[in-house]
Amino acid sequence: MARRENVSGPVFRGEYCKPRRIEALSNLQEALELHFENPVATLLPEIKKILTEVSVT
Repeated sequence: MARRENVSGPVFRGEYCKPRRIEALSNLQEALELHFENPVATLLPEIKKILTEVSVT
């Protein structure tokens, strides 16, 4: 990543990153981090059986 002294904000491949591009890169980084983490459930899912009757008239 190249950096320029006169531009505020990150520079990617020699170009100033627009706010939307910065947000997209941030979202991608977060998604990749979450993808490789082990899943953690706070509550166990509750399974219930429901009996119904269906009639066709």
